[in-house]
Amino acid sequence: MQVFLLSAAVFRTQSIEYNINACDGFSCDILHLAGDFIMIILTIVSGVVTIVTLSHIRDAREACQQEQSRVIDECDAFLEFASHIERLDPCSNESRLDGQIVGPHRSNMRDQLTNFSVQRVLKLYESTIMSVSHYDTEYNEPIGENMCKELGPDVVTALKSNQTVSASTQQTLMRRSHEAASARESLSEAIETELNALVDISKELSAIDRRRYQFLDHLADVDTNVIDGALDIWGQLQEVESELEAVAQKRQQSLHDPPIRVNPRITDEDDGMRFYNYLYGPTNGPDYPVLAEITILINKLNEDISDVEHKIATNTIE
Repeated sequence: MQVFLLSAAVFRTQSIEYNINACDGFSCDILHLAGDFIMIILTIVSGVVTIVTLSHIRDAREACQQEQSRVIDECDAFLEFASHIERLDPCSNESRLDGQIVGPHRSNMRDQLTNFSVQRVLKLYESTIMSVSHYDTEYNEPIGENMCKELGPDVVTALKSNQTVSASTQQTLMRRSHEAASARESLSEAIETELNALVDISKELSAIDRRRYQFLDHLADVDTNVIDGALDIWGQLQEVESELEAVAQKRQQSLHDPPIRVNPRITDEDDGMRFYNYLYGPTNGPDYPVLAEITILINKLNEDISDVEHKIATNTIE
């Protein structure tokens, strides 16, 4: 697995607690709908079909898609800013300082060939990076603070110390901007990996729970005097529970082996958890939506197993 180290500005997470106990007590046959992956659980309760959506996984997917869109917007903004900086030169109308064209001096003509207004740089930064639609809600930082985090304090110091930008500072601006864009490209790829994982897990849970539903449906056809049939279904439900626990264990392992690594200065969270806390911490749902969904299914399955055990014990299979 390729590992990336991202700038601290990429992830802004809050401290959150591990919680997978969001259980509504219902689960059953999961039908995967291609396209938006809205899952439906059919549970037979006293002969009535109750329909419940697997909202945790659905909401997790939506959160990932929204964050990926924001990351891509930021990536494009940094590339646009770098492109503008690269094109600036003292002969351009965009390189005027206080109404005058910044021209070369004989003593340092080579350095001055690329000098342009610091004010122009700030305006370009505001019109690109600070103009993404989510900037105010997610960052809401003054330009100096944001530039310091994204491009480095040395760049901000250089801009504050001069009215014009030297060739070396211009090159640094372009390089740091491309690095910020590259970090976001890597982050977008990691989010895509998580989206694919959510799709795969949804399919897996769907297949497992369909089997559970089929076993319970078959239980209604078992002769009241044939306990062996009920015991067989009880054993198969135990296997279903083991499969769900295996999916949960696999997900637990993936939480500690994320598709991307985050700079440890960002949070005090476990290194592997930072990526998932970054994705799901700000949402209104559980911090670990897949584990929360599995917990719901396991709780319901345990109720089904207890119900079968009771029917076997009382020999009232019906």
